[in-house]
This record gives sequence, structure tokens and C-alpha cells, in this order.
Amino acid sequence: DLLQMLMTARDSATGEGFTDTEIRDELVTMLLAGHDTTAVAMSWATLYLGMHPHLAADIAREAEEVLGDGSRPLTMASMRQLRTTLRFARELLRIRPPVWEMQREVVRDEVLPSGAKVEAGRILLISPYVQHHKSTHWENPQVFNPDRFLAEDGSDVTPSMPDGTPLIIPFGLGSRTCIGAKFAEWELLVLIATLCQRFQFKTAMDREPSLLPLAILKPAQTISIELSLRSLCTSA
Repeated sequence: DLLQMLMTARDSATGEGFTDTEIRDELVTMLLAGHDTTAVAMSWATLYLGMHPHLAADIAREAEEVLGDGSRPLTMASMRQLRTTLRFARELLRIRPPVWEMQREVVRDEVLPSGAKVEAGRILLISPYVQHHKSTHWENPQVFNPDRFLAEDGSDVTPSMPDGTPLIIPFGLGSRTCIGAKFAEWELLVLIATLCQRFQFKTAMDREPSLLPLAILKPAQTISIELSLRSLCTSA
């Protein structure tokens, strides 16, 4: 489990392990930061499921095919088959990334690709939200469209820059990528697939709520969703 992994982890260069304080800090980051951001992401997810019932229906059909009536155990192999759900989750994290900004300290003088010079000691503010809404990278960036992550041949694709750098960075990038990135993605997959399989989503909201960019990107107004039980059609 996670605690055991942290307790037994060793630095490849020094052979040293985490201190008790470092283990505590990693657990707090994983359990508190990860759950809070996922909860906000699910708030946005219910809105888009209600505003796009055809997407919810597609996810429900996929969940029934993969999970049956719920009696099949959910495994890593079965989660990888939830491709429609994954594309929905990735578009959700693109258009409404819970962590909308992050800060990094410049450790040495650098020249950015734009030509701008930054000095060591400066603090850079990096915004996944801004990156995810650049019209130079995304077609109609304000439109919720999971098919952005679907290639013409039907395979899944991660839009990238010419040098291979991903255009979607909800968890950051590089050595400072969020430690809970995969955990959060798995949470979203399980929650979205399970809820869509069991419920239909309906909303009377004709527009999205405005944004409240605090530490996490929250809706400024209440999201109103009506749930009704969905009939299972699978015989598996």
C-alpha cells in the first residue's frame, strides 16, 4: 500500500529513506490535496454530464460493457478499457483544471522560448487554465469536446507541441509533476463510470457558472443537478 511504499522507498544514489516528517507530508499531499481537487473536478463533471446527456449515455454503455451489472471486479485492466470515460475525464481536466495556477522559482538565469529573459530567484506563475484555453493550441477551447483526445483512426491521442511537450498539464509537468496525478485520474474514472452507469443526469442550467479561482478553481454559483436511476440493460 501507499504507506508501505513510502516507508520502504530508498534514494537510488544515497540509499537513504524518507524521514517520518517527509512521509507525513507526502501522505497529507496525497490524501488531502488529491481528494479536495477531485471533489471539485466531480462537481464540474456532474454539470457537463447534465449539459451533455449523450456523453453520459456513451459512458454508461461503456461501463456496462466493461463492468457488467457491477458484479465484475474493477481491475487495472478493466479501467484501461474505459476509453470513452478517460477522454471525458481528460477534457474535464483541460477545460476546468482544479489547480488553475502553480508557482515555480527560477534556479538559474534562463531565456524562455519566447525570447523573454528570467533571472534566478524570480517566481514564475504557470497557469494550466491559460495553457488549456489558448486558441493557438486548441480549436474552440471554450467548448467541452472529449473527442479532442480521439485520433482519426479511433485511437486515443494526447495533443502535444512539436517537441512532444503535452498541451494538457492539469498536474504540472516534469520532475515536479503532482505525486497524486495517477491516483486522481483513477478516482475520476471510477467515479464517472460508476455514476453514469447508475444514474441519469439532468440540469436546467443553460449556461456554465462563472469561475471562482481560489486555491482551487471552483464554480462561483451552485451547480444544480437532478439525478434519476438509469435502467441497466446488460445481461452479463
